[in-house]
Amino acid sequence: MRAVLFLFVFCSFPAWGQTDFYEKYYPAIDRAEQAFIRDEFTEAIRHYTEAFKAVEKPLARDIYNGVVCYYLSGNIDGAKPWLLLLARKGIDPAVLEGQEAFKASNIQAEWKTFRPVYQQIYDTFSPDKDEATDQLIRTIQEQMEEIRKIHNGLPDIYYEMDSLTVLTPGDSAAISLGESKMKAIYDAVSTAAADHIMRYGLPSEDRYGIVSEDLTMDALRSFLSNINFYSLLPGTSPEMLRPLNEKLLEEVGKGNVHRDYVLETVDAGKLSFVRLVIPDELSCAVKGDAVFVKPRTKGPDDSFELLAGENEEMQIAKGYYAIFRNEYFLMHEQATYEDVAAENCEHIMKLGQELIRVEQ
Repeated sequence: MRAVLFLFVFCSFPAWGQTDFYEKYYPAIDRAEQAFIRDEFTEAIRHYTEAFKAVEKPLARDIYNGVVCYYLSGNIDGAKPWLLLLARKGIDPAVLEGQEAFKASNIQAEWKTFRPVYQQIYDTFSPDKDEATDQLIRTIQEQMEEIRKIHNGLPDIYYEMDSLTVLTPGDSAAISLGESKMKAIYDAVSTAAADHIMRYGLPSEDRYGIVSEDLTMDALRSFLSNINFYSLLPGTSPEMLRPLNEKLLEEVGKGNVHRDYVLETVDAGKLSFVRLVIPDELSCAVKGDAVFVKPRTKGPDDSFELLAGENEEMQIAKGYYAIFRNEYFLMHEQATYEDVAAENCEHIMKLGQELIRVEQ
């Protein structure tokens, strides 16, 4: 079987702000990522070093990717100072041990020796909490518990029904009431979260510690991600969301939150690959794998286009690497793909005409 790859780009990302993270940090991070997707790990380390020197507190996801570059370049000892930066951010060693890179046998052996040093630094981490953030976290926890109670109290048929299920009037009323109550709670929590961000911003990584496996989320951001608060904001138009979007971008510029977290929160910059699988019996001549990109279309709010200055070519290259080649790096989940079987030569030609070929 031969395969032709097609890529649909739904939107891109915008440069924002005048801060060290936008002006100095992310351009260097972009160069580092461009290097590691070409397997130029020593070059990537050079750019990561440049980025980390440009700001007071580099971000955990990027530090981790720098560590991986050291590992893949064969310089395991070189990674140790950056590992200690992760320890100082309150990242539990178990979180690192869950990463694919730490499952490699040679890395495991070195990590076993270095782990006590890491643990010693990690144990000194003390969260720098504030009452407003703690109160929001408590509110989310309490309201999620209330939602669980409502959900568990729904009629049994709720958990089994499909589009063909016929409900009794009693079950229908109970389900409708329960769903209405849950939606009201989600709406209230999402609005409270948006209000909090507008008023206080988001805590920096170093304050609450990183708890998520993707190394972008503290406890608050993890809760907000779990409930998908941004998509649940009630009755919001793109115009109404713009102040919140601007605030989120401001937090990226300050280095309080990684740009990848914001992109995934607002569901921006998604890339969708379609791999066209060509049966051998078709007579169509296709020279190797080909990648095509659909002409870019903008969403109703273009606030996130070209975030941190990445160009479209780089977005595509990173998306391709993330979904088809990546094993160890933590990357923005901007790419998905599906296999589509070529029906005939006309089908292949039609897709080739509709999309734009991209050199890889």
